[in-house]
Amino acid sequence: MLTRACLFSKDKEIIELCKRLESFNIHFAFFCDLQEINKIEPIKKFSFALIDAGLIDYATASSVIEDIIFHFKKIPVVVISRKSSVYIGIEYFRRGFNGFVEFPCSISFLFRRIQKILQSYPFHISVEQEKERLESDLCIVANSFDSFLGESEIVKQMKNNLLRFAETEFPVFLYGETGTGKNLLASAIWKHSARKDKQFLWENLGSIPTNLAASTLFGTTVGSYTDARNYPGLFEAAEHGTVFLDEIECASLDVQKGLLCISENMECKRIGTHKTYKPDVRIISACNVNLRQLVKEKKFREDLFYRLTWLPVRVPTLRERISDIPILVDSILQKTNKGISENALQRLMSYTWPGNVRELFTCIRRASVLCDGSKIELSDIKCNLSNDYEPSPELCTEL
Repeated sequence: MLTRACLFSKDKEIIELCKRLESFNIHFAFFCDLQEINKIEPIKKFSFALIDAGLIDYATASSVIEDIIFHFKKIPVVVISRKSSVYIGIEYFRRGFNGFVEFPCSISFLFRRIQKILQSYPFHISVEQEKERLESDLCIVANSFDSFLGESEIVKQMKNNLLRFAETEFPVFLYGETGTGKNLLASAIWKHSARKDKQFLWENLGSIPTNLAASTLFGTTVGSYTDARNYPGLFEAAEHGTVFLDEIECASLDVQKGLLCISENMECKRIGTHKTYKPDVRIISACNVNLRQLVKEKKFREDLFYRLTWLPVRVPTLRERISDIPILVDSILQKTNKGISENALQRLMSYTWPGNVRELFTCIRRASVLCDGSKIELSDIKCNLSNDYEPSPELCTEL
């Protein structure tokens, strides 16, 4: 059944997301100014209205909000906002709006949210019920892509791509330098996928001894080796869920054979048996080296490489998004009740950060402990940066 709606927004990303709802049989008419409200007849044309919070102010524009609610009095009016908090959502709800959606969000999330609003309208929803709903939805966002802090263009583009990739069932491959936040993004992909209510199991292949990697991933049967037990592997335990394989480059060639069977035919077997099972899982993998180079060196299977990299995403280094450093620093300092001087912040923004965000977090936490006052000064952070540290000749001799 075709649903028609109207969107009031100047935000290109919001407009693009709503255009993609056509695949769910929701067709939008687009307006860039609230003054155009009087030109349309909502009852005859539209099932609901979606209004960008960037065009209104829930705190001051009372007359504008009243006009909107009055004009659309017989259809639900939903606010979509880049500011995500329970307080803001409840305030819109108190003012008469019928729903609140936080942006950015996936197309499937927006569709489900609209469905719930249409199903509940015109039934009355209490403020407490709406608060509970918002807390639940915003909890998902807080633990997903919004927790990857950054407002630079390169980060925004990466998040937009990942939101689209998360909706699919295809394998996602995250690659980039160590310390850039690949683990955080893997969890966010799971949170935005259709499998978010199922298992999310993670394994770092670089931390498993080579002789235990196969049994850890694929499982074992009694008698396959001394003291072996019937043990479900990672893929069997994650049935219907998501498996994240970090440092995929560390997988041995034998383990790669097993991963190829899973990624190609969704078939797996425990060690010590010929009986196969078909795990229903989605694979997310990550790598911090040039995996294509390992393929050329015959250290990584080429066929597995192409199976895992259907949807590749490069996670940017911190030096590529220097403008995000103030946001990251502020996030860390909120937990320490410390401030930072302008000179110290400029020093941080002029450094290359080979350890990326992980190194920045370590540097700020250490500086917050070392500083004597309420602000981190330049002298507090200078000794923490790796290019300012030189081991003593005595230490080099001992090493």
